[in-house]
Amino acid sequence: NYGYGMIIDTNNQLGYWSHTQYGNCPKFGTIPTGVWTHVSIVVIKDMSVTMYINGINVGSSTNAGHTTINNGNSQDLRLGVQGLGCNCNYIDGTLDDIRIWDAALTSEEIQYNMNNVLTGNETSLVSYYNFNEGSGNIVYDQSGNGNDGTINGATWSTDIPAFYTAVSS
Repeated sequence: NYGYGMIIDTNNQLGYWSHTQYGNCPKFGTIPTGVWTHVSIVVIKDMSVTMYINGINVGSSTNAGHTTINNGNSQDLRLGVQGLGCNCNYIDGTLDDIRIWDAALTSEEIQYNMNNVLTGNETSLVSYYNFNEGSGNIVYDQSGNGNDGTINGATWSTDIPAFYTAVSS
C-alpha cells in the first residue's frame, strides 16, 4: 500500500496514484522544467480525479481505483517522497505553498487561488503550508487546524514564485 500521491515521471508528466494503483496511475500534461509551476489535483471520491497545470485542466480519470480516497490507513502525509511502502522516490525540485482542501475546487477557484496568498481561514481549507519559516525542521499549518509537519532532509530556499499577490479579506 503506497498511500496517495502526485508523481512527475521521467517524461515530466503529471500523475496521481491512489493507494494500490501506483503502477497504473493516470498521467496528464507535462510539467515544464526550471520554472515555478502551479499543480492542482482534484479528487472527487468514487467519481473522478482531475489534474491542472498552471490552472489549465490537462486531463481526468474516472477509473474507480484512482478515486478511492480512504484506504483505511492512518499514516502521515508525506510531501516530496513516495512514502508508504518504500519511503523512496524523492522529488527533484522545490515545493512551496501547499494547500489541502476537503472540497473539490472548480477550475475557476483553482485559477483564482493559484495566484493569491491565502489568509488561512478559507472555507474547506484543511492544511496550508506556505513554507515561510525559513529555518528549523517544522513547517506550520497556516489554516489554524494544527496540521504542522516535520521537515526531514530538505533545505530552506529563498527562491519563491514571483506571481503571488495578496487576497483581500
